[in-house]
Amino acid sequence: MNGLGSTGETALARLTDSGEALFVAPLRRDPQAAMKLRVDLKTTDSPMRFALQGLRGSGLATDYSGTRVVAAWRYLPELRWGIVVKMDADEAFELFYRQRALLSGALLTLTLFAGLIALYWGRAMVRSLRSFARTAGQIAEGDLSQRVDESRRDEIGMLARVFNRMAGNLQALYQSLEERIEERTRELNVTNEQLQEEVNERMHTELTLQRSNDELALYKRFMDSSSNAMGMGTLDGQLSYGNHALCELLGVPPKALGEHRIEEFLRDAHLSSWRDKVLPSVLREGIWSGEISLTDSRGELRDTESEVFLVRIATASLMRWPR
Repeated sequence: MNGLGSTGETALARLTDSGEALFVAPLRRDPQAAMKLRVDLKTTDSPMRFALQGLRGSGLATDYSGTRVVAAWRYLPELRWGIVVKMDADEAFELFYRQRALLSGALLTLTLFAGLIALYWGRAMVRSLRSFARTAGQIAEGDLSQRVDESRRDEIGMLARVFNRMAGNLQALYQSLEERIEERTRELNVTNEQLQEEVNERMHTELTLQRSNDELALYKRFMDSSSNAMGMGTLDGQLSYGNHALCELLGVPPKALGEHRIEEFLRDAHLSSWRDKVLPSVLREGIWSGEISLTDSRGELRDTESEVFLVRIATASLMRWPR
């Protein structure tokens, strides 16, 4: 995932009845962790514990492997999952540590150099060198805006100009580091938002599927309670379900109904009408009613010119033949 470096990952887990976090997706350090790895939340302060407690936040924490990480966590109440987006602290702050070491080394070198110059030039230069030391100390404490007086035209003035130029470079470098940290933070936020969108889309799909299943179950109960011959099939004519009256009408056992297509029970005179008029009407308007002659599985006429009523539901058709 972009922006998470070589140690970053997104962890998903749910809370078990025993108070443990059960990871539901593979992890970078444990590809086999899905539905297997459990972490006792009572003995650890991992970010997943905060997420499963319903908290939302970010900061430094210790992950499931005991590693210090920079993490952002939140709880997904719809799934009752916790989500943690994290990166090892060593990698997240690697550039900062390196630049800080360089900054400390540069300041130490500069301070030593200033001390040698002070000893070399004697007491006459002590006041100027004290100014150097004071400014260097302020910079070392984090105030990179400090500069020394460079108005002198001798070697001290030259040294002051070099010092100020170095301080300016350090200030620009530190500012660049802060901008990179902010950029990393923005990337983590974008990644978290993208993941949330994917979770929302999956939830919407699952709800739609559940509604479709509930609707199909309702129609099946309705057909089973009706004395009329009623069945259900796909829009291309494949039968998928029928009540007892329909199976009796067609002479087909209920378990074998799904092996047949509606065209098998149509007279030749009505077969072309079914393909050219009936199905296009159902696809276009969602409903059709008319007269069709049916035969049973042996080809014998069972219902001549009876009215047929079709309604499109979701991706299937509900068919009714009055007895």
